[in-house]
Amino acid sequence: MLLRWLPFSLAAAVIALDQLSKAWVVAEVPLGTRAGSWGGILHLTHTRNSGAAFGLLRDFGLDLGVVTIDGVQLLGLVSLVVAVALAVWLFRAHALGWGTRLALGAVMGGAVGNGIDRWRLHYVVDFIHAQAGWFDFPVFNVADIGISLGAAWLLLSTLFAPGGHHDAKPVEAATPEAAADADAGGPMRSAAVSGAPSRSDDAR
Repeated sequence: MLLRWLPFSLAAAVIALDQLSKAWVVAEVPLGTRAGSWGGILHLTHTRNSGAAFGLLRDFGLDLGVVTIDGVQLLGLVSLVVAVALAVWLFRAHALGWGTRLALGAVMGGAVGNGIDRWRLHYVVDFIHAQAGWFDFPVFNVADIGISLGAAWLLLSTLFAPGGHHDAKPVEAATPEAAADADAGGPMRSAAVSGAPSRSDDAR
């Protein structure tokens, strides 16, 4: 029971940390400014992102004729669908290991965290900026970290999962009689040792 609820607890923690950190940044750091730096690599920079994780699909739009869905609305809907699909999968799948469940929980929490921003604000608040010299990574947030780490774990666990020998025939459980025959060299040898006639003796 604990294993089943563990990914949902992680998802809730990711959502809470994501939303609280974004609320703090919005309240304390003016938009477009840098408020701090750690080790000269990580910087606290308040930005807005109208696209997907790390700025992808920023200008994407879908024209359905009657209604036009912009990239923000579409990505918000995708986030909701992904979160619901993962929740259903986690409830129905009983053979998933704890690592896979935690990875799915992290992805689910990240999807909901950014989905809340898209539906509530029509953009995503980003503030973690990795930059050093020529290296300049797109600004991201806690939800992006959850999605990235969860997806990376799923990919690595799939690539390096131990493969089984599916073509091997199942080994049947040995009975005491079969074990005794194997120790004696098989039924033919057992009959010869005991002096009982074998099938070849009957033929003669």
